[in-house]
Amino acid sequence: MKNTIDSNIQAKMFDFAISELVRNQRETFEPIWTVDSWAKFLIWRALNCGLSGERKSLELFAESLGPQLTIRMRRIFFERTLKLIV
Repeated sequence: MKNTIDSNIQAKMFDFAISELVRNQRETFEPIWTVDSWAKFLIWRALNCGLSGERKSLELFAESLGPQLTIRMRRIFFERTLKLIV
């Protein structure tokens, strides 16, 4: 039971961290909300994970993320949010 709770908390923490990372960095890659900015974001993440910018390293990074995490990150990256001005 404790292992299940621990795993659930860890999963929620990971999900929160990934979501915040994507939201906080997505606007730093121009032009915003384009395939080019998405590619730049992924390259930046790969480099920050200690991989080189060579094609094989980038492919390894993308493969390591897996389709579910990549889809989740991409959805967050491209979501539009309205900023309320008060």
